[in-house]
Amino acid sequence: MKKRLIYILIVLFFAAAIVLIHHSKREAAKATTDTDFTVANVEVIDRIVLTDKNATADLRRESNHWLINNKYKAMQPKVNVLLETIQKVAVYSPVSNVRRDAVMKEFEAGSTKVELFRKGEKKPFKVYYVGGNTEDSKGTYMLMEINGTKAAKPYVMSIPGFAGILNVRYFTDETEWRDTNIFSYSPEEIQRVSVQYPGNAFHSFHINVAGPDSFLAFSDVADSEAAHDIYKEGVVKYLSSFSFLNAEAFDNDNPVKDSVIHSTPYVLISVTDKSGTARRMTVYRMPLNRRSKLQFDAQGNQLPFDLDRYYATINEGKDFVIIQNFVFGKIFRKYSDFLLKK
Repeated sequence: MKKRLIYILIVLFFAAAIVLIHHSKREAAKATTDTDFTVANVEVIDRIVLTDKNATADLRRESNHWLINNKYKAMQPKVNVLLETIQKVAVYSPVSNVRRDAVMKEFEAGSTKVELFRKGEKKPFKVYYVGGNTEDSKGTYMLMEINGTKAAKPYVMSIPGFAGILNVRYFTDETEWRDTNIFSYSPEEIQRVSVQYPGNAFHSFHINVAGPDSFLAFSDVADSEAAHDIYKEGVVKYLSSFSFLNAEAFDNDNPVKDSVIHSTPYVLISVTDKSGTARRMTVYRMPLNRRSKLQFDAQGNQLPFDLDRYYATINEGKDFVIIQNFVFGKIFRKYSDFLLKK
């Protein structure tokens, strides 16, 4: 009986050894090589960390969006471009022996480290470095990391069918990654809109949504006209204008910020959704500057303000941004615009 038990244990030991050997061989076959930059299925990526000598951009996937540095919602189109690059990047050519030493020195001087993580894993499953671009701007130098050590050979990388540089897609600036969206509502989501013009109360108004086809619009002055005189189709069109309104850029370091926010606003806009959550934007005239396309009016007089851009504060005044009249002009309406013509 004891001998039989010993034989069984020996058989089990060798069986386990064989399984372990085969598993090790499979893992070795899957081990990273110095050309293994591509991730065919980017859906497995749950986190991307980009690090250079100036900053770190830590992108993490949430349920339906990405966060940058665990603080702000990331701009989805930019994340999509990065994911597409990670998925499609391919070796264009090895770096020639003549150029190799110089390229390696460039990596030491400055490059962006790319770390890719799967969900729930603390260790990246792929790490590589993105360097500079080729002289003809048709490729970007990249260097793989294998088992924690930089590979000996860099490669020229590109995306098949795309002639251009790739390192600009691996940027680390937090502000550049931030989502610039200010308002993004469908008409069905809106409960109330308030528009106030400090310089002209007769233009100010607020709209209450009572139902799918029922609206109450009021002037901010005492002698407001009756609600039944409201042009409903105009209100519906106006509410639809809040669907995709993005700032041009964050401008929190602008030296004129303090003087601007202490001036009289041009307009204050607030949108409240059905849950009672409000988003507010305070808009200021932008003083004429070198970037202003129009410097003079039709009579040759110098304009006091930029006609194409405004400054604005959002996120309860925490962020200072630049917005374009081309994008936001459609919501700078006045109360009389919603009255039926008599």
